[in-house]
Amino acid sequence: PVRSGYTRVYRAVGKDEYLDSVKTGQFRQGPNSLEGKWFADSIQGAQTHGEALFGKDGFRLIAADVPDNASSLFRQPNLDGRGPARYLHCDDLKSVTPRPMK
Repeated sequence: PVRSGYTRVYRAVGKDEYLDSVKTGQFRQGPNSLEGKWFADSIQGAQTHGEALFGKDGFRLIAADVPDNASSLFRQPNLDGRGPARYLHCDDLKSVTPRPMK
């Protein structure tokens, strides 16, 4: 169950980001990245983004519970035509734990 005041979101990531998040237990910035991260509001949305960015089998999914009151939270109703998504700045991601999905 998701704690009150939080929303479960999903992120499609490549191999390097996946391994880094498993190893560190954090969402960290990599080379050529923005100052935050986008998360899809649904598993299907994350899969659609993953397939577009990495190909059908080139990504993994990570779930996370993000605070609804994060100061940097920005919600897009239809990011890149693939469904609702949320953006959080790296400062707000420090307290968010990635949970790799199987």
